[in-house]
Amino acid sequence: MTRGTLPWAADFSMGLLEDVVLIDEGIGFMGKEGGIDDDGMMDNMLRFYWFKHESIKPPLRLEVGRTVCIYDFPVASNLAYAGGRFWVAYMGIPAEEKEDAGLQLMLWSWAPGEKTGRLEALDSPAFGNSHLSLAAIGDRLCLAYHCALDGYPGTDARIVTVFRKAE
Repeated sequence: MTRGTLPWAADFSMGLLEDVVLIDEGIGFMGKEGGIDDDGMMDNMLRFYWFKHESIKPPLRLEVGRTVCIYDFPVASNLAYAGGRFWVAYMGIPAEEKEDAGLQLMLWSWAPGEKTGRLEALDSPAFGNSHLSLAAIGDRLCLAYHCALDGYPGTDARIVTVFRKAE
């Protein structure tokens, strides 16, 4: 076992640590910083943090996207690593604040060395009271979650699966 100290930025405050994945190049983790945003609302921004091994710099901090939360907890999958990229799926809140704008299932990925992540809206049902699970086998991803087809709390539900190549 190797033990080390991670360099933290002075303004860095992790509210909820959701998941951590260790690879040869470094440590990736995901969470929410917590607190209240500039508009007085709970900060629903899911973020990804990257610590490169042996670095003395604070982590790279990337915004993944705004996610619906159950209380403070983001409706997001665990982190997965496949195809040289970190992956996370989440129930995204649209950028526009329209009443008729619904949730959207989103898939975000990032590879070490990139300045920003890639974001893709998935053509699958979205449901805010769910639990997402992401797995990787080789270069394939499998996302599974439950979804009420008739809204919350729902009497008609199903398990949704999404398969795709990690590229």
